[in-house]
Amino acid sequence: PAGYEFDGCNLEILEKLTVAENGDLILPHGPRYRVLLLPDRKHMTLPAIQAVERLVQAGATAVGPKPLRTPGLADWKESDEKLRSIADRLWGAIDGDKVTENRVGKGRVIFGKQLSEILNAMAPPDFDYTAPEGTHLRYSHRTTGGADLYFVANADRETATDAMVRFRVTGKAPEFWDPSTGAITKPAVYRQLSGVTEVAMHFDPAGSVFVVFREPANPDAMTSVSREGAQKPIQLLRDGKMFRLLMGEPGAYTARTAADKTVKFTVATPAKPIAITGPWSLSFPPDKGAPATAEFPKLISWTQSEDPGIKYFSGTATYKTTFNLDGPPENSSRLWLDLGDVKNIAQVRVNGKDLGTLWKPPFRADIADALKPGTNTLEVCVTNTWKNRLVGDEKLHPDPGLKYAEGKAANRIVPVTSIPDWVKAGGKSPAGRSTFILTRYYRENEPLLDSGLLGPVTLNRESEIAVKP
Repeated sequence: PAGYEFDGCNLEILEKLTVAENGDLILPHGPRYRVLLLPDRKHMTLPAIQAVERLVQAGATAVGPKPLRTPGLADWKESDEKLRSIADRLWGAIDGDKVTENRVGKGRVIFGKQLSEILNAMAPPDFDYTAPEGTHLRYSHRTTGGADLYFVANADRETATDAMVRFRVTGKAPEFWDPSTGAITKPAVYRQLSGVTEVAMHFDPAGSVFVVFREPANPDAMTSVSREGAQKPIQLLRDGKMFRLLMGEPGAYTARTAADKTVKFTVATPAKPIAITGPWSLSFPPDKGAPATAEFPKLISWTQSEDPGIKYFSGTATYKTTFNLDGPPENSSRLWLDLGDVKNIAQVRVNGKDLGTLWKPPFRADIADALKPGTNTLEVCVTNTWKNRLVGDEKLHPDPGLKYAEGKAANRIVPVTSIPDWVKAGGKSPAGRSTFILTRYYRENEPLLDSGLLGPVTLNRESEIAVKP
């Protein structure tokens, strides 16, 4: 069932299992399990049912149908008789209808109930969430050094999502560890009830977060938040006594803490993003088929350029423009540059300060420390894939000495049969090619991939709220 993890188990593993005092099944290297789920079939080997009986007698819970025979023909009459004897002890009067459970030794055997019903009676799901339709979050859970570590990932590569996520942990405060930056933030709003901790979370497209429970829960943590009398999902991150808003509608909010205190705060309407529209100066590296420089009045894909050197360019090109900032940056620690859409990765510099490489959406960087009043210079180095240049070079035939193996028209991937002299000599292609590989992957009529900085490029201010619990 959703929210419960499992591992497959063969006879070798089955015989290594032991049982804890609380009935958990334990492997020598540490993993613990609450239930032994038996195969849904009418046969079982004699060593397997003997291992099952040993575990149930010691306190384990086994779930599944009663086996009737052993597989195989060797000593089958004697083996079947021994199996039926053990099965009768384990399943007793279970019929899967009126009788669904039999107690044996310290443990029990169950058949006729849904596995989800059995597990829910033992413990809530280890992981659960409420999110917009179509959302698919994946997770894994480990425990180490007294801490619970969850890794949660958004399976949608195109769409961001917000979710109310529940973890089977209580008494500890959640922390969000960003795997792409290493930043650790602490949510201010979460609640603990019925053996789980519930917290609002935001996920970028294909985004992921480590959720770590290691410190005691904060008695001043907000457990419920309402806006105009209605419960609202909101995500605030605590930085000391300052709270940063990541998710929430503008308006007046009332919150209750775990210590039953009332907290009131207001979420202001977000400041309108500042658009950085250009024009943009582009510079290209030499010997890649592109001009040294170009001017883009507005942001477009390189493939829309009329210049074939830009249209088919593959590599790294540098965008440069300026923008004005009136007065000193306010709330300087929370001012973000959002590049919009990028194909495919970007390195950002503001006023000469390197702000790192952005390789996944959202393509944004904290630029507050690099800004200054007045005119600021923005440089973005964008790198695309190799495909467009390979397609463009296929249009530059004939290239003396370059021949491909003959193949079916439908097979576009073919090897070369000879290496041109200019490649052997480390020279330049007479046809003007800037690439050479030993296999042709693309033909000259292949569709091109959007490339470059596509935008829109904006400056965005992240809301900060002063809240005193």
